[in-house]
Amino acid sequence: NKPEVDDVIKEFKANPSARAAQKRLAYEVTALVHGRVEADKAQKAAGVFRRDDISKEDMQNLKKSLELNEVAPGTTIIGALRQSGLASSNNEALRFLVQGAIYINNKKIDKDRELGEADLVHGYVQLRRGKNSSVLLTFK
Repeated sequence: NKPEVDDVIKEFKANPSARAAQKRLAYEVTALVHGRVEADKAQKAAGVFRRDDISKEDMQNLKKSLELNEVAPGTTIIGALRQSGLASSNNEALRFLVQGAIYINNKKIDKDRELGEADLVHGYVQLRRGKNSSVLLTFK
């Protein structure tokens, strides 16, 4: 409706870097395609993707929204990217790492290493490629 559109435009003009209009558009398109319930889940998950302090409740919301993959402790980041489907090959996974497109629990990772217990947050590791491709990992 018109007042809502005016509010979004006003918010955007006040702070363009907050991207209020883009976020609202993404929400509305997701709601049209998948329904309001899924759009709400996606919106909650998107908020968690950029934060360093992931709470237990945040992780539960992510668990409902993201694919869950089991990997062995000691699996390398390259191996986890490949096993989870975020990369189609080791070379592609390495390229993503070098380009700075990989995040573990919202922290940028630029070199391969083994995943371990220290990476777990409330029992899971959030592995993200770029802005929109994420999975949760748990250890076997």
